[in-house]
Amino acid sequence: MIKYCIYYKDIADMPTNTLPKTDVNLPFVLHSIGYSEKQTAVQRTTAPTWHQFIWIKKGGGDFFADDKKISLKAGEGIFLRGEYPHAYAKNDKEFDDFYTAWFTFYCDKSLIDYAMGEKKYMVFKIPDFLASELEQLQELAKGNGTTLSVSASGYTLACELLEAITKQKGDALIIAVKE
Repeated sequence: MIKYCIYYKDIADMPTNTLPKTDVNLPFVLHSIGYSEKQTAVQRTTAPTWHQFIWIKKGGGDFFADDKKISLKAGEGIFLRGEYPHAYAKNDKEFDDFYTAWFTFYCDKSLIDYAMGEKKYMVFKIPDFLASELEQLQELAKGNGTTLSVSASGYTLACELLEAITKQKGDALIIAVKE
């Protein structure tokens, strides 16, 4: 049984902080994974302790960080370092939809520092491999895997995404980076 992983259909249902960092005993602990066909506005003024990959599957939305507005559309996403306040909402002026997918996780700070340096977030184009690898992780998270298999699969996916974003491998492309 996976102790801390929760599969959410709507990110609005996901609590901000549910697992103290001191409880993380593995290289990677999946906090949540899911999608929202009608993403609601999210404002995290109290920074979450987990890191988050979130991307837009349909429509578009605005992400707010460091008093900056970052507009994203389908095929684009943002990686947010843990302990970083942020907000996002549908861009009503340009899009009818805001369909998102995401996964949140805990890991040792050294992985994120290695990939990002001091950057707080990175905006990217979604790489081709994301859909198939995320589907595998979702199946494991829904109870078809052990804590160790979820940790290994999630760690691999996070590493591959971070590498694709920072090294511009495949079809990933950094379109904005904020320090």
